[in-house]
Amino acid sequence: GALARRAAGADWITMADNPRAIARPDGVSLSILINALTRVPVIPHLACRDRNELSLRAALSALDVAGFREILVVTGDPVRDEDRGRIAPCSGLCAADLASKIPEWAEGGFSRGFSVSAALNVNARNFGAELARAERKIRNGVCRLFTQPVLSPTALANLAQARSALDCEIFGGILPVVSSRNAEFLANGIPGIRIGDEVRERYRGLDREATASLAVELSLEFSREMSGFVDGLYLITPFRRIDIVETILQGLRADEEACGQKKACGL
Repeated sequence: GALARRAAGADWITMADNPRAIARPDGVSLSILINALTRVPVIPHLACRDRNELSLRAALSALDVAGFREILVVTGDPVRDEDRGRIAPCSGLCAADLASKIPEWAEGGFSRGFSVSAALNVNARNFGAELARAERKIRNGVCRLFTQPVLSPTALANLAQARSALDCEIFGGILPVVSSRNAEFLANGIPGIRIGDEVRERYRGLDREATASLAVELSLEFSREMSGFVDGLYLITPFRRIDIVETILQGLRADEEACGQKKACGL
């Protein structure tokens, strides 16, 4: 998957860290492994949730030894309701806290510093509070923000507001929606994602082939609408549908050639 995305035109890939608080192979270890096997540049996510400072510093030390210079810090998702009886939630640092500590830790033993990215939720109900959190992250050393998927006019408006308010790079999130059922699930079951009613309506009654085409069409539409507000694009691959992402990347590169301006793409 990493090789296919790079061949399609991605500048780097990112590696999530237990999204939705579901245990998956360790993101830092996988990032190091994938980079060693493929030489594809990887930006690992590092979640603060359920890690103490020793664990976070150890993970960063491993990335430093492996030659990584990029990291995306996130606070992390809370323990799911169905797991609360057997998994005790543990929360210490938030993403902004971790961003402020990384330079301090770098002086104490890393070979070089890290370029620190973080998240921006353009779907937040209280976007003023989200902007305040983003400004704190930037003050603490974050140089780049990756947004949640932009799938509604509200998200586009919030992105435009962020562009004028924040002094850092912004990468706009693109998530191809692969079916009507997927659209309803994302709209009603995933915190931080908002899908416009008009988008959900366009998926109704379509078969697999038609939804794949619509996913590409909408992703390119939103990428063009946000082009004036972002420094690059952050594509999220749904259900391992690399074929859809490859087609989107081809469309993005065609747009770049048409306008003569290149934007970096991450996945």
